[in-house]
Amino acid sequence: MTIITILSVTFTLFFFSKQLINALLHMDLLRFEFRKRLMFGVVYGVCGILIMFFGVPVSDHGIIDFRYFFIIIAAYYGGLHASILAAVLIAGGRALLFGGLNEASITAGAFILLLGVLSGIIFAYKRFEGYWAKWSVSLLVLMALLYGNSWFTYGLEWSSSLYKFLFPPMLASGLIVAYCVRYLTQRDELFQQKDQEATTDFLTQLANVRAFDAAFNRLFIQAESGKEPLALLFLDIDYFKKINDTYGHPAGDAVLRELAAIVRRTIRAEDVASRYGGEEFSILLPNCSPSGAYALAENLRSTIQKCQIVVNDKQSVGVTVSIGIACYPEVGQEFLIDYADQALYQAKLSGRNKTILWRS
Repeated sequence: MTIITILSVTFTLFFFSKQLINALLHMDLLRFEFRKRLMFGVVYGVCGILIMFFGVPVSDHGIIDFRYFFIIIAAYYGGLHASILAAVLIAGGRALLFGGLNEASITAGAFILLLGVLSGIIFAYKRFEGYWAKWSVSLLVLMALLYGNSWFTYGLEWSSSLYKFLFPPMLASGLIVAYCVRYLTQRDELFQQKDQEATTDFLTQLANVRAFDAAFNRLFIQAESGKEPLALLFLDIDYFKKINDTYGHPAGDAVLRELAAIVRRTIRAEDVASRYGGEEFSILLPNCSPSGAYALAENLRSTIQKCQIVVNDKQSVGVTVSIGIACYPEVGQEFLIDYADQALYQAKLSGRNKTILWRS
């Protein structure tokens, strides 16, 4: 087993653990921040245990296995709680799987726990800025702890040949691991940003038409298979062109943003709101009866009617909306969008600032 091999194993463990974490982060179970931190600690603690099976002997008293890097990674992603939990798991794995509970494993466990505390503090310290600075200091702390462990356990002095075989590869490998962690993190962040941009309206931060189409198909399949109702609302701002002509397009943008915020506050967590185009919005209401959809729409319409939206430093405007509703199973999937649009058209024709529920 060579350093290159164990470094490759480290990268492999980190890569697959990153994919596992990305999948877990989409689960409702992990919607609380503290649970996310614990998840980072558990996943990287297990990685630290696994990497110990690939240790590289460098002398009678020294083995390189890179378990410590996963404690620093846990500190980077999850902070102090994650790094301590990862350290506890790794220290416990060291004692249970590699030699049992003895003086050497107890001492090693104490230094591992100390690394978990110190690396967590380093990454949590707000005045200490910069990813590379925090990683570098964590690596230096690791080197100091490794020296302390070797001196305390085996009485090895600084002049021992162990350090010239242990420290340079550890430092170099630690910096390479730091680079890979940063690279994969930035890649994931860029992917998430592009994915959000592809499905989110830039002005209102609601779903765009592409995301609406995907949600419509998904929710209809869910409604059909579960024999549940599905309601669709189309909402259009009354006399929106007059707002743009009177106050300018920035004022119109302010109105769109504020109405989107009102929509987000009014709908349920499972509902899907989209900017359907121009001044028109759509809202999908899964498992919502016609009467429930009408009540929500009226609440939304009256809330908007009562608002005064600030459009510049000196002026604010009041707006009203017209809403059309169509519901499944009263209306089939192929007609749901068309009939909701026709209901909206009827609301416009009958005087605006109204909610119309399509009835066949």
